[in-house]
Amino acid sequence: MNALRKPDPKRVLVVDDDPSILAMTEDLLTDAGYEVGRSSSGKEALERIGEREWDVVLSDLQMPGIDGLDLLAAVREHSPDTPVIIMTAFGTIQSAVDAMRAGALDFVTKPFRAGELLLSLERAFERRALEQENRVLRRAVARSSSFGELVGKSPAMNEIYALIRKIGASRSHVLITGESGTGKEVVARTIHFSGSRADKPFVPINCTAMPEGLLESELFGHVRGAFTGAHVNKKGLFEAAAGGTLFL
Repeated sequence: MNALRKPDPKRVLVVDDDPSILAMTEDLLTDAGYEVGRSSSGKEALERIGEREWDVVLSDLQMPGIDGLDLLAAVREHSPDTPVIIMTAFGTIQSAVDAMRAGALDFVTKPFRAGELLLSLERAFERRALEQENRVLRRAVARSSSFGELVGKSPAMNEIYALIRKIGASRSHVLITGESGTGKEVVARTIHFSGSRADKPFVPINCTAMPEGLLESELFGHVRGAFTGAHVNKKGLFEAAAGGTLFL
C-alpha cells in the first residue's frame, strides 16, 4: 500500500528589521509546523516574493526604506490572494488600522503572545483557501456557461434560469427552498457567480453543524472579553462575506 503523501507545510514570510523579532518569530512558527522565510528589510522581502509564492506575509509596519505599507501594496499587486498581517508596536495602532483599510487582513501588536499570532495566521490561511476556491469556481463558471453547474433543459429548469437572470444583479436577500440534496447551494453559487457579485466572496455556512451558543459569534463576531474564552477580537462571517454572498 502506498503511503499517503503529507501535505506541504504552509509558507510564511516574516519581515522585520529587528533581528531578535525575526529569530523569535521564526522559532515560534517553525515549531508550529510552518515553513518560514525571513527578510530583514522591505527590499529583501520584495525579492523573495518575486522568487516564489508565500501563503502569508507577516510584516513589521515601521521599517526604513520600504515600510510595511509599501510592502502591502506590492504584495496586493503581485499576488492579490496572499494575505498580509501587520506587526506593530502599541504606539502605532492607528497606523495598523490604516494598513487594514489598505488591504491588510489583520494586525498584531508587539510584543505579541504566541497564541494570538498563531490564531491570526490560521484565519489568514482560511481566508486564502476561501479566495482560491472562489477563484476556481469563477473560472469554472466562465468556462462552462452562465449557469455554472446547473444542467437541464426541462421547462422547470428554464424557469429557474429565467429567475436567476432576473435576480442575479439584485442586492436583495434570496430564499431558496427544497428538499435535501436538490441543489440549493448549486443554485446559490450560480446566482452569485453569474451576477454582479461574482468577484466577491461566496461563503457557505452549515448552521446545523454549529453549536447554538456559537452561532451568533460566528455570524457577527465578538470583541475580546465578551464572554468566557473570548481572548481576542474575532470578525464575523457577515464581515468576511462583505460585498459578496453568505449562504446559510
